[in-house]
Amino acid sequence: MAIRTTMPRNRQVSALAWAADQAGESYGKLMLTLTEARKQEIYAEYQAHLDEMKESAAALPVNAGKSKQPPAPPSPEVKAGA
Repeated sequence: MAIRTTMPRNRQVSALAWAADQAGESYGKLMLTLTEARKQEIYAEYQAHLDEMKESAAALPVNAGKSKQPPAPPSPEVKAGA
């Protein structure tokens, strides 16, 4: 008997869509071929993927990609002939 997941329904759908993308298939085609046991495997794989992404994000410096200074204000345009 397969172990039921406690993953919320919306995350289950995301996991299945992620698996379809990884397999290069449409969501519908994937759903036609899945067994309940395979769904449970996908949920576990997707959760591991999310955990890896969270760890990668946590390893980044706090200000990664952020400018330390605000952007300079636009320079006033000089009107022609003035």
